[in-house]
Amino acid sequence: MGGRRCAVGGRRSAVGSRQSAVGSRQSAVGSRQSAVGSRR
Repeated sequence: MGGRRCAVGGRRSAVGSRQSAVGSRQSAVGSRQSAVGSRR
């Protein structure tokens, strides 16, 4: 029982890390757009 719960937790953390990677990429794009806007 505990082993299965641990496996589920590991899978959930992998999904979370993937979402955070996507979020950091979007924030990088947003910062680049804001830099372009400030230059304009």
